[in-house]
Amino acid sequence: MLAVNEINQSWSMLAPYIEAYKSKKQYSEAKNLLRELMTLKPEQRTLEVKSFAKTLAREIANYENNHYDFTTKVEATDVLKYLMKEHGLRQSDFPEIGSQALISNILKGERSLTVNHIKLLSKRFNVSASTFF
Repeated sequence: MLAVNEINQSWSMLAPYIEAYKSKKQYSEAKNLLRELMTLKPEQRTLEVKSFAKTLAREIANYENNHYDFTTKVEATDVLKYLMKEHGLRQSDFPEIGSQALISNILKGERSLTVNHIKLLSKRFNVSASTFF
């Protein structure tokens, strides 16, 4: 059985992550911790770790629901631009989609992504095809 001191010490370390986040900094720290927990090896994912990760995820979702508007429609070209920036890619890095000129026209909004383009991009970036709709 845990001694009272051990419980108090554990609680003082965990409490800031499972109480409602009051700042973007607390929210960011919780997201970083959750990312870390997700990289643990299966044998390190004890019942306690899984339970804590679930609680973290729930509090992160609560913060996001209260602070961000998820009803805003994002254009497929904006998603593609974001993914390109995050992965350090240029227009010439998409031979499976087409020429650099075609990618340029897509990014400028002069051409639309086809269903086939979206399938290829979702596979390449490991995201749902619905990300582009």
